[in-house]
Amino acid sequence: MARALCQRVLKIAQSVDENAKIGTITKAAGLGGENARLVRIQCDSSTHKSVMSRLRDALPLSSVSLVENVVEGTFEAQVIFPEGATRRQLATLNVERRSWARCLKFATELFTIAGVGVASLAILARGLGI
Repeated sequence: MARALCQRVLKIAQSVDENAKIGTITKAAGLGGENARLVRIQCDSSTHKSVMSRLRDALPLSSVSLVENVVEGTFEAQVIFPEGATRRQLATLNVERRSWARCLKFATELFTIAGVGVASLAILARGLGI
């Protein structure tokens, strides 16, 4: 899985900067003690903002930031992929932010309230013998 993940990140970065390459790959404890995969992509100083933007668009469940490697004078796009419950929470937040999801949630709540109302009237009518 890590290999496929790194290849995907590299392919996305190289679509903007053909000279982009993987700098480092690590697995570390993330938030809440869960594991997270960290991939750093070295890119040119003129393309680092475009690379970050493309990575953010393509990988919505990851955290993308820019790191400057002062020793080598390069910029690295840092991508952190959470695992486990953190990943599920991010996925839920991403869905909830979308307008269609908010509309669907509203419709669900509306139909639930209407259903409870109809059921209550049916029980009341039955109790009154109507």
